[in-house]
Amino acid sequence: MIESPQMEIFYIKHGITPVEKFWDEVIYAAFLEKGIKVEVFDFAKQTLVFRQLLQSSFKDTPLNQLIKIAREYASALIPQKIYSSKSNFIFFMNGHHLNRVVLKIIKDLGRKMVMWQIDDPYWTDLSVEMAPICEFIFTVDSAAVPIYQENGCKNVFFLPLAFPSKFENFQKEKSYESDICFVGTPFKNSYRVKVIDELSGFLKNYKVKLLGSHVLSDSWQGALSNYETLKSFIKEEFVPYEESVKYQLASKINLNIHRDSFSHNMDRNNNKIMAKSPNDRTFILGGLGAFQLVDDLRPDLGDLFEIGKEIVTFSGPQDLKEKIAFYMEHDKERQTISSAAQKKVLSRHTCGHRIDKIIEALSK
Repeated sequence: MIESPQMEIFYIKHGITPVEKFWDEVIYAAFLEKGIKVEVFDFAKQTLVFRQLLQSSFKDTPLNQLIKIAREYASALIPQKIYSSKSNFIFFMNGHHLNRVVLKIIKDLGRKMVMWQIDDPYWTDLSVEMAPICEFIFTVDSAAVPIYQENGCKNVFFLPLAFPSKFENFQKEKSYESDICFVGTPFKNSYRVKVIDELSGFLKNYKVKLLGSHVLSDSWQGALSNYETLKSFIKEEFVPYEESVKYQLASKINLNIHRDSFSHNMDRNNNKIMAKSPNDRTFILGGLGAFQLVDDLRPDLGDLFEIGKEIVTFSGPQDLKEKIAFYMEHDKERQTISSAAQKKVLSRHTCGHRIDKIIEALSK
């Protein structure tokens, strides 16, 4: 454990979406576990308060406009809070909802701005604007590192998400069991949807669970050409992390098919930066000791795990089909590989390990 008794952090909980909120809570808890003094400003909560006040007075104004105004009001509260704080670092995840002028005011107060961008490279069009403002940027994808450096931030580090300690004691529950499980947003025309579509006739012979959707994105029904073949396996709703890990832990095989780097309806990556690094699901599944088959489209995967011994990749639908068939019949091999992945994750890739890296960087 890296100790830094003088370090105090002002944490702006920026989480608007369920995913952002989850990681805000996990990382906040990880800072506390390391003995770091943390003062919190809940930007998302303040935004909601202002939005509700505005809605009561401006009932005919479109909701998206009210949300934008509410965020401006919430942002305006931050400098005063920081001015009276003794914290020497201002930390937030993502940050594209925060007012840039307000952030520059905070920087002028002499505080060091630290951002952990957890949506790279999908939102780089917006997050790159933070480069001149932040003294430190941590990004979950190594492909984004040079982008931030070229746009004004000298201290940029590759730091993927990791396994939350809150999941360490989860146990398998029979009601969640399946042969094959996939959790994720079904982006229309995406690689993940095309793979599942192509294998629909094969998958229907197993006990399958397809979970996840997003109010701002596509549904399984709208994305899958072979929806009728698979509809009995689909849960058409967003599944929180705490619930999704129960399905993943109880599945014999988890499909980890990465989100496309761009060309989907939640894409803010006009420069078409190709993602290189594995997603958070890779580390969560590994930490759970849940077996996963991962697409081979992220080059950094081999730097973090030993392919074939700690994790198994597939090169396309046919290769995935063959590996599903093989590992469904070889329980011992699945267990050996998933146990090796779990050992690696718990020794190197927990959220505590990531906080150590942040503390080390900020302490230099």
